[in-house]
Amino acid sequence: AGFAFCSPRTHISAMTDAITPGALVLFSGGQDSTACLAWALERYGRVETVGFDYGQRHGVEMQARGEVRRALLDAFPEWRGRLGEDHVLDLPTVNWLLDRMLGSIAVLFVVLFSDDIKRALSAIVRSPLVSGRARGVGQDQLDEVLRACTVLTEQGLGALIVIEQEASLDRYIEDSVPLTADVTWELLVALFIPTHRNATHDGAVILRKNRVAAAGCFLPLAGGAGIPGTLGSRHRAALGLADETDAVVIVVSEESKTCGIAYLGELDLNLSPADLSERLRVLFGDSRPSAGQSQQVWKRRIQFRPQQSADGGVAQVDPRARRPQPAMVPDAPRPPAPDLQLHTAQLLAAELEAEELRQRDASGGSDDDAA
Repeated sequence: AGFAFCSPRTHISAMTDAITPGALVLFSGGQDSTACLAWALERYGRVETVGFDYGQRHGVEMQARGEVRRALLDAFPEWRGRLGEDHVLDLPTVNWLLDRMLGSIAVLFVVLFSDDIKRALSAIVRSPLVSGRARGVGQDQLDEVLRACTVLTEQGLGALIVIEQEASLDRYIEDSVPLTADVTWELLVALFIPTHRNATHDGAVILRKNRVAAAGCFLPLAGGAGIPGTLGSRHRAALGLADETDAVVIVVSEESKTCGIAYLGELDLNLSPADLSERLRVLFGDSRPSAGQSQQVWKRRIQFRPQQSADGGVAQVDPRARRPQPAMVPDAPRPPAPDLQLHTAQLLAAELEAEELRQRDASGGSDDDAA
């Protein structure tokens, strides 16, 4: 592109001593800068051109600069007295920096946005158009999981159950308690009983190929903008794994006694066991989403569901106030504010008294020396 810099100074012709306004055009020899040069020659009495040679790939334009200038003068002879000198600035340092920094910038971009790039690429691969529906466990195993979630919600026990899909979860299984057991609701409930002798109740259980592969697994916690502060560690772990893999993560809340499901960056909360069963049938079975339930997408979303009240109605629960707040303690009576004037007067009196004592000691010492 070409730019015309209109100089605030004036140009004094050596032949006529006439004062004319001037312009400086950034001229590369391309179409845009040539049009800009013609525009400046039409309006200013003195026009000079400047170009930067830093080893750019379109160097043919730099070679054609002189030919374009001569072609303009041949086509418009009246501009011969207006077109001035052509300046070329050689910038080899810029070429050196560009050759070495472009690769570094690309690597830095990948490092800074690695999570977003990985999430987007995995979402494309895991989209329903590419990979179809979720899979990983059979209907018998899903029934056992649903029964375990029902018992856990009734007993007020927290749980985190992961169903592996195409993305491998080996890195989360390595530092866990390895298991190779059938999927039964009794085993799942036993793994989440909170006791100091049960080392698996704080972690997640991973199901792989219709088997319980590991227990006590620690998952990555989701963070960043859009995460409510009321979400506990289990919900953050469920959303964190759903952000990075295509696993289906079921979470049971011990506080609200409800279920949640995280899949492809989405987290649905405050689900009853019946709602959870419907979600799992949509993901693993042949049923279609019910009315009001949209197709899952990779973009992160947290949806709170209204809870059922004791009388069967719908209790609207504010997610920001789900945790019980501590009781307010009345403020203790505050001590009276100190009298600054009295305090200042006391400090001044003490300083004067100390100064008087220093002077008295000094005078006493000089009298002794005279004696």
